[in-house]
Amino acid sequence: MKTLLITAAVAALSVTSMAVTAAHAADPYASLDAMAPFMAATTHCEDFDYRVDLDGTQSEVMRRAYAVAASGVAQGDILPHFRATMQTQTDKAEAVGTLGALRRLEAKPQYEGIEKLFSYWSPICSRYAASPEFASLITAPAYAKSGQPQSYFGLIEFKAAHGDVSAMKNAASMYDNGFRPDPDKSKAHAWWLKAAEAGDATAADAVASNFFTAYGAPKDYVEAVKWAAISAARGGDGKTLTTLEEVIPAADLTKGKAAAQAWLAKHK
Repeated sequence: MKTLLITAAVAALSVTSMAVTAAHAADPYASLDAMAPFMAATTHCEDFDYRVDLDGTQSEVMRRAYAVAASGVAQGDILPHFRATMQTQTDKAEAVGTLGALRRLEAKPQYEGIEKLFSYWSPICSRYAASPEFASLITAPAYAKSGQPQSYFGLIEFKAAHGDVSAMKNAASMYDNGFRPDPDKSKAHAWWLKAAEAGDATAADAVASNFFTAYGAPKDYVEAVKWAAISAARGGDGKTLTTLEEVIPAADLTKGKAAAQAWLAKHK
């Protein structure tokens, strides 16, 4: 969509609105061509939370296209040239891999693949965001400005630590299932708990299961029932609670449900 919008804008150039000069640069397309690798990269930069100013990018392409025309290049040659350059850069970018393709893989290859993509694209995106030529068109996320080690795992934990519930669950999953090089059941439980405390029903079910099975957490039937009941109250399907009701002693069920009601009353 981004490429279509911008190439359409270039196609709309009007000869009557351009002041064509007799001077020809050594490579009149050089400045315009520099936009192609930037645009090809920004699709991936956005996947890693960089913000791209699409309107500003379109205006910049138009400005550079006008400059090419003003140097004496025939208007009809500009769009085909730019399309070809853009296609070449897009092909190069896609050859590295895309998040869309990786998301269709099983979980472990997905995270390992995204880590590799992040390691490839993050330095490129950071350079563009710090470049005097492109800094006004792309903004680095807080993570990239934090000085932390640049990794996809680090990005997820940074977002999780700053309140992103989806990132909390991703961090939990990565620790939980060994996607990280240092799997840690206790850290996984801690992130599931934070997401549950933020109101996520799926995370609350995970916390309940952890307490019931002593997976990364101490065995605690009351806490298990509490979080299963919270999940059911927060939009979960209630299956975890139903299962626990069949196997947990009545006294613990009563205490757990009371604890859930108290928690829900406090976190309306």
